[in-house]
Amino acid sequence: MIRQNYHTHCNLCDGNNSIIELVEEAIKFNIEILGFSSHAPLPFFQDWVLTNEKLIIYFNEIEKAIKDYQDKITIKKSLEVDFIPGISSPQIFKEIYNLDYVIGSVHFLPSDEDNYLTVDGEDNDFKLILKTGFNNNIKKMVEYYYFLIEQMCIQNKIDIIGHFDLIKKNNKNSAFFDENENWYLQIVENTLKNIKIKSSNIPIFEINTGGIARGYIKEPYPSLKIISLLKKYNFDITVNSDCHNKENLLFYYDEIYNILKDIGFMQIMKLNEYNKWIGVKI
Repeated sequence: MIRQNYHTHCNLCDGNNSIIELVEEAIKFNIEILGFSSHAPLPFFQDWVLTNEKLIIYFNEIEKAIKDYQDKITIKKSLEVDFIPGISSPQIFKEIYNLDYVIGSVHFLPSDEDNYLTVDGEDNDFKLILKTGFNNNIKKMVEYYYFLIEQMCIQNKIDIIGHFDLIKKNNKNSAFFDENENWYLQIVENTLKNIKIKSSNIPIFEINTGGIARGYIKEPYPSLKIISLLKKYNFDITVNSDCHNKENLLFYYDEIYNILKDIGFMQIMKLNEYNKWIGVKI
């Protein structure tokens, strides 16, 4: 099993462990590469993202860990950056802070003209977005979510797409839509086609086990059907645990690697010492 994780949150954002605790646990797991990717600051308050003050502490602690543990593990510096048109841009963060890589994610949709809420937050927030932002039209909401994913990839040079189908988190028991319906899968497939055709820098899709680890969902992000579409369109992938607790650094990896091989994937992507992505055999 390839032991690496590029999606890790510490206690400076919404994780539960310090950077040092996560590094030491990763060493116990014999992890080769550990990438830290706390939530980047936003221009409006959210208690789960880094503040500008904590961002400085975050980078300092990572640099110290790189120095102190250089003989035991490779540590990479990153951020998970939200794409919000006109408000937040993953590429800008990567350039300003000289990140080793950047994860681009869409968490926010408009609930009205001036306010944004997260699609993976409380159930009531999801319902409010649907009602006030999309007039209770779930198809329009889903279309706009994937449109933002598409635009994020077209407008930014990102390395990894975070939890591609995050919009399903609150959709337990198909509460809002059926993920197997043709209209939904067609939106997803069109999004993948557009990313492939229109992006100057085609990103890697993470196979994210974090939703399973925290009991929200029973499949990874993205779903197995979407993973099959990733194979169909020859996208590169990597496996991440979206770790918020040190015990979950390699959560569900054995199972995921077996699933990926069954679907037909022969390799996942790895960041080498020159911060170039290379394929390595599963």
